[in-house]
Amino acid sequence: MAKKILIADDSAGIRMLLEFYLEQNGYDVVTASDGDEAIELTLKENPALILMDMQMPVKDGYEACEYLRQEKGFDRQQLPIIALSASDSASDLARAENVGCNRFLAKPVGMEDMLNAIEAEFNQTTPANHFAH
Repeated sequence: MAKKILIADDSAGIRMLLEFYLEQNGYDVVTASDGDEAIELTLKENPALILMDMQMPVKDGYEACEYLRQEKGFDRQQLPIIALSASDSASDLARAENVGCNRFLAKPVGMEDMLNAIEAEFNQTTPANHFAH
């Protein structure tokens, strides 16, 4: 059975591109256009991993991640969250790590880099926290 990945990004073009690429690599994909929808779909669809854009309307990725970690109790190993952001300043990296993201990938993300990050999270045997850009 294919692992399910939730893509949360406010750009329809990015969602479509990532969805196509991930499906071509054997993943089942669901998409959300903002943080509220990402939370709703996480609770409904139970994805194995989330690719979370950090700058979104309604509820941004930082708020959505923090909510899933603190209010809903999803830990880093149970539900890996990979932060995606066009801004990769030290403060953005620290903020993503502080709200519970497992990894941070700066946009534009190379598809091979993204796939490697996803596979690395799925192949973890112990909890890990990897922040690099």
